Amino acid sequence: MHGGPPSGDSACPLRTIKRVQFGILSPDEMKRMSVTEGGIKYPETTEGGRPKLGGLMDPRQGVIERTGRCQTCAGNMTECPGHFGHIELAKPVFHNNPKIKDILGKSKGQPKKRLTHVYDLCKGKNICEGGEEMDHKFGVEQPEGDEDLTKEKGHGGCGRYQPRIRRSGLELYAEWKHVNEDSQEKKILLSPERVH
Repeated sequence: MHGGPPSGDSACPLRTIKRVQFGILSPDEMKRMSVTEGGIKYPETTEGGRPKLGGLMDPRQGVIERTGRCQTCAGNMTECPGHFGHIELAKPVFHNNPKIKDILGKSKGQPKKRLTHVYDLCKGKNICEGGEEMDHKFGVEQPEGDEDLTKEKGHGGCGRYQPRIRRSGLELYAEWKHVNEDSQEKKILLSPERVH
């Protein structure tokens, strides 16, 4: 690619792509960047033959016809990049799209290696506990002159048995080998509300 004349209808110069960066936006960042204040509220796309404000084809999100102008940037179809809106869900939901896993698997830096240290620390542990081995692993310094103080094993943890998370279809279950209380069930359905 070169920086010569523009190709097609775009007025942007042609350039070599040096890098592409992917990231995850928090819900607050999405709402702040959204052009639809309060979110998309209506399932209808049009009203009276025109795009409905607050609908799925809100005109603030970009141009939908060749002769139109964007209500956010005033660009035409070739100039406007498009803008995103958001939908406020009434209840939390799990997002189980396998494309996210595919993107992470194909991304640079081998994502499997990113959590190796955390996985090594947690592998085989089924009780919530902190401890000296975690402090040393993550470089937490101990105060000088406290050698005679007895450290409690598992400081920083709650001491409860931790479940294994299993997926069955679209549902997630937590299964405990050992229960924390007699009244606790060994297997429970994890709803999005409970996880949130």
